Amino acid sequence: MLAQALPRGANVRVLLLVLADRPDDGRPMRYHEAVCLPWIPSLNQREARNILRIVSAFIRVRRLSAKVRLRNGRCVFFVRNTPWLLVIARLLTRKEDRLVYQSSFPHESTGHWLRRWLYQTLLRMGGRRVNAVLAVSPLGLSRASRFFGHASERTVIPLLADLPPSRQGEPDMTSSQKLLRFVYVGTHRARRQLDVVLEGVVRALDDGASAEFMFVGGLTTEIGELRKVGGVDRWERIGRIKFIKEIPRPQIPSVLTVADVGLSLVPATEINREMSPTKLAEYMGAGLAVLASDGVDLQKEIVRKSGAGVLVEFEAKEIGDAITSLVQCPDRIVEFKQHALEYSEKHLRYENYVPAFKQALEVE
Repeated sequence: MLAQALPRGANVRVLLLVLADRPDDGRPMRYHEAVCLPWIPSLNQREARNILRIVSAFIRVRRLSAKVRLRNGRCVFFVRNTPWLLVIARLLTRKEDRLVYQSSFPHESTGHWLRRWLYQTLLRMGGRRVNAVLAVSPLGLSRASRFFGHASERTVIPLLADLPPSRQGEPDMTSSQKLLRFVYVGTHRARRQLDVVLEGVVRALDDGASAEFMFVGGLTTEIGELRKVGGVDRWERIGRIKFIKEIPRPQIPSVLTVADVGLSLVPATEINREMSPTKLAEYMGAGLAVLASDGVDLQKEIVRKSGAGVLVEFEAKEIGDAITSLVQCPDRIVEFKQHALEYSEKHLRYENYVPAFKQALEVE
Protein backbone atom coordinates (compact mmCIF):
# COMPACT_ATOMS: atom_id res chain seq x y z
CA MET A 1 0.00 0.00 0.00
CA LEU A 2 2.64 2.53 1.06
CA ALA A 3 5.33 1.60 -1.45
CA GLN A 4 3.22 1.00 -4.55
CA ALA A 5 -0.50 1.78 -4.53
CA LEU A 6 -0.44 5.07 -2.59
CA PRO A 7 2.39 6.82 -4.53
CA ARG A 8 0.69 5.93 -7.82
CA GLY A 9 -2.68 7.24 -6.64
CA ALA A 10 -1.77 10.39 -4.70
CA ASN A 11 0.62 13.33 -4.71
CA VAL A 12 2.84 12.03 -1.92
CA ARG A 13 6.42 11.06 -1.26
CA VAL A 14 6.75 7.97 0.92
CA LEU A 15 9.71 7.49 3.27
CA LEU A 16 9.79 4.17 5.13
CA LEU A 17 11.80 4.00 8.34
CA VAL A 18 13.08 0.43 8.60
CA LEU A 19 15.35 -1.58 10.87
CA ALA A 20 19.08 -1.11 10.39
CA ASP A 21 20.93 -4.38 9.85
CA ARG A 22 24.14 -2.85 11.18
CA PRO A 23 24.77 0.11 13.52
CA ASP A 24 26.63 1.99 10.78
CA ASP A 25 24.08 1.29 8.04
CA GLY A 26 22.11 4.43 7.28
CA ARG A 27 22.14 4.61 3.49
CA PRO A 28 18.76 5.14 1.77
CA MET A 29 17.43 2.35 -0.42
CA ARG A 30 14.69 2.32 -3.04
CA TYR A 31 11.71 -0.02 -2.62
CA HIS A 32 9.24 0.33 -5.50
CA GLU A 33 8.06 3.98 -5.31
CA ALA A 34 9.21 4.52 -1.72
CA VAL A 35 12.57 5.32 -0.14
CA CYS A 36 13.69 3.16 2.78
CA LEU A 37 15.72 4.81 5.53
CA PRO A 38 17.41 2.15 7.75
CA TRP A 39 17.51 4.28 10.86
CA ILE A 40 15.65 2.20 13.45
CA PRO A 41 17.98 0.14 15.68
CA SER A 42 17.17 -3.46 16.50
CA LEU A 43 16.13 -3.68 20.14
CA ASN A 44 17.04 -7.38 20.18
CA GLN A 45 20.67 -6.37 20.47
CA ARG A 46 21.35 -5.75 24.15
CA GLU A 47 23.80 -2.90 23.76
CA ALA A 48 23.98 0.28 25.77
CA ARG A 49 24.61 2.28 22.63
CA ASN A 50 21.18 1.28 21.36
CA ILE A 51 19.86 4.20 23.44
CA LEU A 52 22.17 6.54 21.56
CA ARG A 53 21.04 5.06 18.24
CA ILE A 54 17.38 5.64 19.17
CA VAL A 55 18.15 9.25 20.04
CA SER A 56 20.10 9.63 16.79
CA ALA A 57 17.16 8.26 14.78
CA PHE A 58 14.80 10.65 16.59
CA ILE A 59 16.99 13.64 15.69
CA ARG A 60 17.28 12.51 12.07
CA VAL A 61 13.51 12.24 11.66
CA ARG A 62 12.94 15.59 13.34
CA ARG A 63 15.40 17.27 10.98
CA LEU A 64 13.82 15.57 7.98
CA SER A 65 10.31 16.68 8.95
CA ALA A 66 11.57 20.22 9.54
CA LYS A 67 12.94 20.31 5.98
CA VAL A 68 9.57 19.20 4.64
CA ARG A 69 7.80 22.01 6.49
CA LEU A 70 10.31 24.62 5.29
CA ARG A 71 9.44 23.61 1.73
CA ASN A 72 5.73 24.18 2.50
CA GLY A 73 5.15 20.45 2.59
CA ARG A 74 2.94 18.59 5.02
CA CYS A 75 4.09 15.71 7.20
CA VAL A 76 1.97 12.63 7.82
CA PHE A 77 3.41 10.23 10.38
CA PHE A 78 2.20 6.68 9.83
CA VAL A 79 2.95 4.18 12.62
CA ARG A 80 2.36 0.51 11.96
CA ASN A 81 1.35 -1.60 14.93
CA THR A 82 4.12 -0.57 17.34
CA PRO A 83 2.95 1.27 20.49
CA TRP A 84 6.38 2.56 21.56
CA LEU A 85 6.97 4.04 18.09
CA LEU A 86 3.55 5.68 18.36
CA VAL A 87 4.72 7.58 21.44
CA ILE A 88 7.90 8.68 19.66
CA ALA A 89 5.89 9.81 16.64
CA ARG A 90 3.65 11.85 18.92
CA LEU A 91 6.73 13.69 20.18
CA LEU A 92 7.74 14.44 16.59
CA THR A 93 4.41 15.76 15.32
CA ARG A 94 3.25 19.36 15.34
CA LYS A 95 -0.27 20.71 15.15
CA GLU A 96 -0.13 21.02 11.37
CA ASP A 97 1.03 17.42 10.98
CA ARG A 98 -1.12 14.31 10.89
CA LEU A 99 -0.59 11.14 12.93
CA VAL A 100 -2.06 7.83 11.73
CA TYR A 101 -1.83 4.54 13.63
CA GLN A 102 -2.43 1.12 12.10
CA SER A 103 -3.30 -1.69 14.50
CA SER A 104 -3.01 -5.30 13.33
CA PHE A 105 -2.29 -7.14 16.59
CA PRO A 106 -3.77 -6.77 20.12
CA HIS A 107 -0.51 -6.05 21.95
CA GLU A 108 -2.42 -4.57 24.86
CA SER A 109 -4.38 -7.75 25.61
CA THR A 110 -1.79 -10.54 25.23
CA GLY A 111 1.05 -11.85 27.34
CA HIS A 112 2.02 -11.08 30.95
CA TRP A 113 -0.07 -8.54 32.85
CA LEU A 114 2.89 -6.14 33.11
CA ARG A 115 3.40 -6.27 29.36
CA ARG A 116 -0.31 -5.64 28.78
CA TRP A 117 -0.26 -2.68 31.17
CA LEU A 118 2.80 -1.21 29.45
CA TYR A 119 1.27 -1.40 25.99
CA GLN A 120 -2.06 0.00 27.20
CA THR A 121 -0.18 2.93 28.74
CA LEU A 122 1.79 3.56 25.54
CA LEU A 123 -1.35 3.47 23.41
CA ARG A 124 -3.15 5.92 25.67
CA MET A 125 -0.14 8.27 25.68
CA GLY A 126 0.20 8.23 21.90
CA GLY A 127 -3.50 7.95 21.21
CA ARG A 128 -4.27 11.47 22.39
CA ARG A 129 -2.59 12.85 19.28
CA VAL A 130 -3.79 10.28 16.72
CA ASN A 131 -5.91 11.76 13.91
CA ALA A 132 -6.81 8.50 12.18
CA VAL A 133 -6.75 4.84 13.16
CA LEU A 134 -6.63 1.95 10.71
CA ALA A 135 -7.26 -1.70 11.43
CA VAL A 136 -7.08 -4.89 9.39
CA SER A 137 -10.58 -6.11 10.29
CA PRO A 138 -13.83 -4.69 11.70
CA LEU A 139 -13.27 -6.55 14.97
CA GLY A 140 -9.76 -5.13 15.21
CA LEU A 141 -11.04 -1.62 14.59
CA SER A 142 -13.59 -1.98 17.38
CA ARG A 143 -10.82 -3.00 19.78
CA ALA A 144 -8.32 -0.35 18.72
CA SER A 145 -10.85 2.48 18.80
CA ARG A 146 -10.97 2.30 22.61
CA PHE A 147 -7.56 3.99 22.70
CA PHE A 148 -8.16 6.62 20.03
CA GLY A 149 -11.26 8.50 21.06
CA HIS A 150 -10.12 11.73 19.36
CA ALA A 151 -9.44 10.12 15.97
CA SER A 152 -11.57 11.71 13.26
CA GLU A 153 -11.10 8.83 10.81
CA ARG A 154 -11.47 5.10 11.55
CA THR A 155 -11.02 2.77 8.62
CA VAL A 156 -10.61 -0.95 7.89
CA ILE A 157 -7.95 -1.82 5.32
CA PRO A 158 -7.14 -5.55 5.34
CA LEU A 159 -3.65 -6.93 4.87
CA LEU A 160 -3.42 -7.88 1.22
CA ALA A 161 -0.80 -9.07 -1.22
CA ASP A 162 -0.34 -7.72 -4.73
CA LEU A 163 2.00 -10.53 -5.76
CA PRO A 164 2.69 -10.51 -9.50
CA PRO A 165 1.73 -13.69 -11.35
CA SER A 166 4.75 -15.61 -12.62
CA ARG A 167 5.51 -18.95 -14.19
CA GLN A 168 9.25 -18.46 -14.38
CA GLY A 169 11.67 -20.30 -12.14
CA GLU A 170 9.07 -22.77 -10.93
CA PRO A 171 10.35 -25.29 -8.37
CA ASP A 172 10.33 -28.97 -9.32
CA MET A 173 6.84 -29.75 -8.04
CA THR A 174 5.39 -31.51 -11.07
CA SER A 175 2.69 -34.08 -10.47
CA SER A 176 0.08 -36.08 -12.29
CA GLN A 177 -2.80 -33.93 -13.52
CA LYS A 178 -5.14 -36.49 -11.96
CA LEU A 179 -4.15 -35.28 -8.51
CA LEU A 180 -5.79 -32.23 -6.97
CA ARG A 181 -2.94 -30.06 -5.70
CA PHE A 182 -3.24 -28.33 -2.32
CA VAL A 183 -0.73 -25.76 -1.04
CA TYR A 184 -0.02 -24.05 2.28
CA VAL A 185 2.47 -21.17 2.33
CA GLY A 186 3.35 -19.57 5.64
CA THR A 187 4.71 -20.03 9.11
CA HIS A 188 5.03 -23.53 10.53
CA ARG A 189 5.29 -22.39 14.15
CA ALA A 190 3.60 -24.51 16.78
CA ARG A 191 0.90 -21.90 17.44
CA ARG A 192 -0.37 -22.38 13.89
CA GLN A 193 -1.19 -26.02 14.79
CA LEU A 194 -0.36 -27.50 11.41
CA ASP A 195 -0.30 -30.89 13.10
CA VAL A 196 -4.12 -30.71 13.16
CA VAL A 197 -4.17 -29.84 9.45
CA LEU A 198 -1.82 -32.72 8.66
CA GLU A 199 -4.00 -35.12 10.63
CA GLY A 200 -6.86 -34.12 8.34
CA VAL A 201 -4.65 -34.50 5.28
CA VAL A 202 -3.61 -38.03 6.31
CA ARG A 203 -7.26 -38.94 6.96
CA ALA A 204 -8.20 -37.86 3.44
CA LEU A 205 -5.28 -39.67 1.81
CA ASP A 206 -5.98 -42.83 3.80
CA ASP A 207 -9.58 -42.66 2.54
CA GLY A 208 -8.31 -42.63 -1.04
CA ALA A 209 -8.31 -38.92 -1.90
CA SER A 210 -6.47 -38.31 -5.20
CA ALA A 211 -4.54 -35.30 -3.98
CA GLU A 212 -1.08 -34.05 -3.12
CA PHE A 213 -0.07 -31.42 -0.59
CA MET A 214 2.76 -28.88 -0.44
CA PHE A 215 3.66 -27.17 2.83
CA VAL A 216 5.99 -24.24 2.14
CA GLY A 217 7.87 -22.02 4.56
CA GLY A 218 8.89 -24.22 7.49
CA LEU A 219 12.20 -24.31 9.33
CA THR A 220 14.08 -27.61 9.50
CA THR A 221 13.17 -28.11 13.17
CA GLU A 222 9.51 -27.29 12.55
CA ILE A 223 9.27 -29.69 9.64
CA GLY A 224 10.91 -32.37 11.78
CA GLU A 225 8.18 -32.02 14.40
CA LEU A 226 5.39 -32.16 11.81
CA ARG A 227 6.82 -35.35 10.35
CA LYS A 228 6.00 -37.00 13.67
CA VAL A 229 2.26 -36.74 12.95
CA GLY A 230 0.96 -40.24 12.31
CA GLY A 231 1.03 -41.22 8.64
CA VAL A 232 2.88 -38.14 7.40
CA ASP A 233 6.21 -39.89 6.83
CA ARG A 234 4.48 -42.68 4.88
CA TRP A 235 2.72 -40.30 2.50
CA GLU A 236 5.81 -38.10 2.22
CA ARG A 237 7.90 -41.05 1.00
CA ILE A 238 5.61 -41.54 -1.99
CA GLY A 239 5.43 -37.81 -2.75
CA ARG A 240 1.85 -37.05 -1.77
CA ILE A 241 2.96 -34.76 1.06
CA LYS A 242 5.88 -32.40 0.40
CA PHE A 243 7.66 -30.02 2.74
CA ILE A 244 9.56 -27.10 1.22
CA LYS A 245 11.67 -24.85 3.42
CA GLU A 246 11.47 -21.08 3.48
CA ILE A 247 11.74 -19.49 0.04
CA PRO A 248 12.28 -15.86 -1.05
CA ARG A 249 9.01 -13.97 -1.31
CA PRO A 250 9.39 -13.31 -5.08
CA GLN A 251 9.20 -17.08 -5.64
CA ILE A 252 5.78 -17.46 -3.99
CA PRO A 253 3.80 -16.74 -7.20
CA SER A 254 5.68 -19.59 -8.92
CA VAL A 255 4.65 -21.94 -6.12
CA LEU A 256 1.01 -20.92 -6.34
CA THR A 257 0.80 -21.43 -10.09
CA VAL A 258 1.25 -25.19 -9.70
CA ALA A 259 -1.56 -25.55 -7.13
CA ASP A 260 -5.33 -25.80 -7.29
CA VAL A 261 -6.44 -25.17 -3.70
CA GLY A 262 -4.90 -22.91 -1.05
CA LEU A 263 -5.09 -23.96 2.60
CA SER A 264 -5.96 -21.08 4.92
CA LEU A 265 -6.60 -23.04 8.10
CA VAL A 266 -5.86 -21.43 11.47
CA PRO A 267 -6.99 -22.24 15.02
CA ALA A 268 -10.04 -20.37 16.28
CA THR A 269 -8.29 -18.37 19.01
CA GLU A 270 -9.39 -14.97 20.28
CA ILE A 271 -6.41 -13.29 18.60
CA ASN A 272 -7.00 -15.04 15.29
CA ARG A 273 -10.63 -13.94 15.23
CA GLU A 274 -9.62 -10.38 14.34
CA MET A 275 -6.74 -11.19 12.01
CA SER A 276 -6.61 -10.29 8.34
CA PRO A 277 -5.93 -13.49 6.35
CA THR A 278 -3.07 -12.40 4.07
CA LYS A 279 -2.54 -15.90 2.70
CA LEU A 280 -6.19 -16.10 1.70
CA ALA A 281 -5.74 -12.96 -0.39
CA GLU A 282 -2.58 -14.40 -1.97
CA TYR A 283 -4.30 -17.67 -2.88
CA MET A 284 -7.35 -15.97 -4.35
CA GLY A 285 -5.24 -13.44 -6.23
CA ALA A 286 -3.41 -16.36 -7.85
CA GLY A 287 -6.73 -17.88 -8.90
CA LEU A 288 -6.80 -20.74 -6.40
CA ALA A 289 -9.85 -22.22 -4.77
CA VAL A 290 -9.57 -22.08 -0.98
CA LEU A 291 -10.17 -24.37 1.96
CA ALA A 292 -10.45 -22.08 4.97
CA SER A 293 -11.34 -22.25 8.65
CA ASP A 294 -14.31 -20.22 9.87
CA GLY A 295 -12.78 -19.14 13.19
CA VAL A 296 -11.55 -15.89 11.60
CA ASP A 297 -14.31 -13.33 11.15
CA LEU A 298 -12.94 -11.55 8.08
CA GLN A 299 -11.89 -14.80 6.41
CA LYS A 300 -15.37 -16.20 6.87
CA GLU A 301 -16.87 -13.07 5.32
CA ILE A 302 -14.53 -13.12 2.30
CA VAL A 303 -15.08 -16.80 1.53
CA ARG A 304 -18.84 -16.52 1.85
CA LYS A 305 -19.14 -13.36 -0.25
CA SER A 306 -16.73 -14.54 -2.94
CA GLY A 307 -17.90 -18.14 -3.28
CA ALA A 308 -14.23 -19.04 -3.75
CA GLY A 309 -14.15 -22.14 -1.59
CA VAL A 310 -15.19 -24.07 1.47
CA LEU A 311 -15.28 -23.15 5.17
CA VAL A 312 -14.66 -25.77 7.85
CA GLU A 313 -14.16 -25.95 11.58
CA PHE A 314 -10.51 -26.23 12.61
CA GLU A 315 -10.73 -29.92 13.38
CA ALA A 316 -8.90 -32.84 11.74
CA LYS A 317 -11.98 -34.85 10.77
CA GLU A 318 -13.77 -31.87 9.20
CA ILE A 319 -10.63 -30.88 7.31
CA GLY A 320 -10.21 -34.43 6.02
CA ASP A 321 -13.84 -34.70 4.97
CA ALA A 322 -13.66 -31.35 3.15
CA ILE A 323 -10.55 -32.43 1.24
CA THR A 324 -12.26 -35.66 0.18
CA SER A 325 -15.34 -33.73 -0.94
CA LEU A 326 -13.29 -31.28 -3.02
CA VAL A 327 -11.38 -34.10 -4.72
CA GLN A 328 -14.66 -35.72 -5.74
CA CYS A 329 -16.07 -32.52 -7.29
CA PRO A 330 -13.60 -31.11 -9.87
CA ASP A 331 -16.31 -28.94 -11.43
CA ARG A 332 -16.68 -27.08 -8.14
CA ILE A 333 -12.94 -26.37 -8.12
CA VAL A 334 -13.17 -24.69 -11.54
CA GLU A 335 -16.06 -22.57 -10.29
CA PHE A 336 -14.27 -21.66 -7.05
CA LYS A 337 -11.17 -20.57 -8.99
CA GLN A 338 -13.16 -18.27 -11.22
CA HIS A 339 -14.93 -16.70 -8.26
CA ALA A 340 -11.59 -16.23 -6.49
CA LEU A 341 -10.12 -14.25 -9.38
CA GLU A 342 -13.22 -12.11 -9.85
CA TYR A 343 -13.50 -11.23 -6.17
CA SER A 344 -9.76 -10.59 -5.85
CA GLU A 345 -9.78 -8.07 -8.69
CA LYS A 346 -12.65 -6.13 -7.16
CA HIS A 347 -11.89 -6.32 -3.45
CA LEU A 348 -8.44 -7.74 -2.62
CA ARG A 349 -6.09 -5.24 -4.27
CA TYR A 350 -4.54 -2.36 -2.35
CA GLU A 351 -5.36 -0.01 -5.21
CA ASN A 352 -9.03 -0.50 -4.33
CA TYR A 353 -8.37 0.99 -0.89
CA VAL A 354 -6.34 4.03 -1.95
CA PRO A 355 -9.34 6.45 -1.72
CA ALA A 356 -10.07 5.38 1.87
CA PHE A 357 -6.38 5.55 2.74
CA LYS A 358 -6.04 9.02 1.24
CA GLN A 359 -8.99 10.17 3.32
CA ALA A 360 -7.33 8.89 6.48
CA LEU A 361 -4.09 10.64 5.54
CA GLU A 362 -5.90 13.77 4.29
CA VAL A 363 -3.88 13.93 1.09
CA GLU A 364 -4.94 14.84 -2.44
